Amino acid sequence: VGACEAAKRSGEADDVSTLNARLIHKLHVSSAASLARFQDAPIIVGQKKIRDLLNARLLQHHADSLQVEVHLYHSRDTVASKNLSPSDRRLLWSLRSSRTNDCAGRLPIFPGMKVMVQENIAFRHNVVNGACGIVHDIIYDEEHGQRYPVVVYVRIPGAGTITAQLGEDIVPIFPQKGF
Repeated sequence: VGACEAAKRSGEADDVSTLNARLIHKLHVSSAASLARFQDAPIIVGQKKIRDLLNARLLQHHADSLQVEVHLYHSRDTVASKNLSPSDRRLLWSLRSSRTNDCAGRLPIFPGMKVMVQENIAFRHNVVNGACGIVHDIIYDEEHGQRYPVVVYVRIPGAGTITAQLGEDIVPIFPQKGF
């Protein structure tokens, strides 16, 4: 609040006015090229349902631009170390992110997809919370038409050589087991 008050007194726009001027319906577009600067801009929405729909459309658009196919990779959910029944798995996979605290039971993934690390995995290799990378390859098992990820190889700039078998900056990311 203090910064906004100071801005008002000095004649500068306050934060709310600045953000309101950037609302998508207030943009005046003179050409498609003028929108290029917004290509990677974050979109802020007030509901997870809208966020999820936007993310799905952006994800498909990115995959189409790379001419790759998007596949869904499923979680292997268990309770007390026992696999859930197929009907329980389908139920959990169908829940919206607003019901699961953003823990998705199905993830759309494709080579070339931008991803962000959400946990500190390897400090020495800069594989830390917030590190960005690009999916390089996906190794998975397939059962009953469902794909289950075994490992996702991600190119994270600056990671260096993890093992001699992997290329420079290629990091293996494994599914999380339990909470």
